Amino acid sequence: MDFKRLASAVINTLRNENTHGGSTITQQLIKNRVLSNEQSYRRKIQEAFLAIELESQYSKDEILEAYLNAIPLGGINYGVKTAAKDYFGKGLNELTIRECAILAGITQNPTKFNPRLNYYDANRDIKTTKDRTDTVLLAMYNAGFITKEQYNAALTEEVPIIEKSSVSTMYDMPAFVEYAVDDVITCMLKDRALENTSANRASMEKLLRTGGYHIYTTVIPEIQNTVQETLSTWDGYPKIADPTYSVKITKNPDGTVDETIQPQAAAVVIDQSSGRIVAMVGSRDNPTRKKLLNRAVASNMPIGSSIKPLSVYAPALENGMSPASIIMNFAQPIEGYGGSRGYPTGGLSNQGPVTMRKSVVSSLNVGAARVLFENVTPAASKDYLVRMGMDPDTIFADGPGLALGTSGISMLELTTGFATIANGGVYRSPISFTVVKDSR
Repeated sequence: MDFKRLASAVINTLRNENTHGGSTITQQLIKNRVLSNEQSYRRKIQEAFLAIELESQYSKDEILEAYLNAIPLGGINYGVKTAAKDYFGKGLNELTIRECAILAGITQNPTKFNPRLNYYDANRDIKTTKDRTDTVLLAMYNAGFITKEQYNAALTEEVPIIEKSSVSTMYDMPAFVEYAVDDVITCMLKDRALENTSANRASMEKLLRTGGYHIYTTVIPEIQNTVQETLSTWDGYPKIADPTYSVKITKNPDGTVDETIQPQAAAVVIDQSSGRIVAMVGSRDNPTRKKLLNRAVASNMPIGSSIKPLSVYAPALENGMSPASIIMNFAQPIEGYGGSRGYPTGGLSNQGPVTMRKSVVSSLNVGAARVLFENVTPAASKDYLVRMGMDPDTIFADGPGLALGTSGISMLELTTGFATIANGGVYRSPISFTVVKDSR
């Protein structure tokens, strides 16, 4: 503990002055792995207490090793092993003294001393990395860790930096992988009784990426890749009425531009007997960037008539109706439906008496609305959907919301609902992973 620095940091926090720093390596490890970057006296006191506890359990060498495996080193590199591979294409045991000094120098300010940016960004200067590295080398020499000969050789060594990051290249099955990681983070927060905040999620994701974790997912690559290829190559998508909207242009903060073809699509495949998600595709086009919008989970779109079997006919069957039950499919007001006419318009709304089977097959709007209000009730229908895992806040408990599908429901929720029917009415919470192991 650096008690003088700690007292200064607490006082500056109370003064609302942003002049912290000065933590020991043990304190920084605690902050990176357990706490957050929140600037408050409470966090500094927690950090101090936990640092003392950590040092009572582990040696300095063990703490340093854990620190080196967790520190941010520019870009999305965490830990010296990842950074060595990304910047130099080498393992740790292959690094030269100067390369080691480059990595050590980054820790003070990972953005300012990012060697890739300083070497290749036209707005940055390679001298920033060279000067910082020379400072580290001098400290190594003065501390007696390298000889005069080693110091002089390291000063003149030319170190090539790999221009394109291998860490930032696209991984396979991004929509599923990113959802599974997000799912694991949610479970880890619950397991550790941590609040589900953006800061805690970021800390937990950093822990996942630096802690040597192994996540065993439920994806079946053959199915995942088949679904993605199908959505990407299918030629039956409807044309946009106004061709000027057939491609959506999005400008990113880094100056790049994304072009997203319209209309879009998403898909989820679930093993209904276990609830395992075996495929998840978040867009019609193959993702070219990480963490793009995953429409399978992040888009609560009105799902239209897809809702009818779940919200209307399944509970009606449970209430005693059968596929042969007669429904009065007349264009007449339905008590409770509301609206100017009191019943849904459009479709085959005046066919007269039809069986439930006919109403399902032809997706009759009046038929669905009549069953909803005369045999199920909107409250019971909403409860039915919630019991199948759907978000109650996005379900409109009225005629259009439940009989016509104006409610916003994600593709994952919709698939889970139909998986419940396929599983004989037994709901299985959808899962994307089975086991998570840490480095031990």
